[in-house]
Amino acid sequence: MALISLVVFVLLLGVVGASTVPPVYIFGDSTADVGNNNFLPGNTAKANFPHNGIDFPHQKATGRFSNGFNGVDFIAKTMGHLRSPPPFLSFTNTTYHKHIFKGVNFASGGSGILDSTGSTLTMRMQLKHFSTVRSNISARVGEKAADEILSKSIFIVSTGGNDMFAFFAQFRPVNTTQREKFVATLISNYEDHVKTLYNLGARKFAIIGVPNVGCCPSIRSSNPTGDCINDLNVYASEFNEATKSLMHKLSSNYKGMKHAIGSTYEVVSNIMKNPHELVGGRLLADYE
Repeated sequence: MALISLVVFVLLLGVVGASTVPPVYIFGDSTADVGNNNFLPGNTAKANFPHNGIDFPHQKATGRFSNGFNGVDFIAKTMGHLRSPPPFLSFTNTTYHKHIFKGVNFASGGSGILDSTGSTLTMRMQLKHFSTVRSNISARVGEKAADEILSKSIFIVSTGGNDMFAFFAQFRPVNTTQREKFVATLISNYEDHVKTLYNLGARKFAIIGVPNVGCCPSIRSSNPTGDCINDLNVYASEFNEATKSLMHKLSSNYKGMKHAIGSTYEVVSNIMKNPHELVGGRLLADYE
């Protein structure tokens, strides 16, 4: 189900089966991080230790917040890339220019839409890093060619969940007015980030929605009943709907802008409702 959704997702942007594989630039949180946090100092959120990566080739913990590949890895592979773009902070002087024309991953686990969320690479910092990449591409091939390259590239954005965790932890319980104001603040900042990317040359946006954050194991464990915390899921649902409206508005108003939205909320909901239908009818714990 999840893999099928990813295939449909990239098909909507018209990149599957293209004669050339477009570059892909990735922004977001732990759902998209492939190792940037490994290079951050201090006790920041990291995943470069077991049991992360137990299903990755050679059982290697790469910095992905996952047992194996994450969603952006599968999207990149479906697009035709042999491997997911490397983390920006992993580049050296000898590898930098080799990779920036193929794609870069700027995502950082623990980050969010708001500057106040997390203590890692904020979305604003990620965009600043991309601006540096844009400048280097322009310096090598010229502004016009850089615009052409970036107009054909795919820009994946997967963020928002950590903002909801932080807000919920600080202000629970929250009334309807507070929730609506918070979601509006997120969308306003999200719009600014998308516009920044557009002004830097992005035209094709692949937006990954916020999943059912109220059903995360760490959240459910804080609930005496062990159930999902519905208030958090309402945040995610309302934010996702507002994101759809925002992207439709921007795509209508900005020349050449296209977008597709992948609903991880729907994917997770289907998995939770029909776990017996996955992996050939076997439980995940029994899958070999």
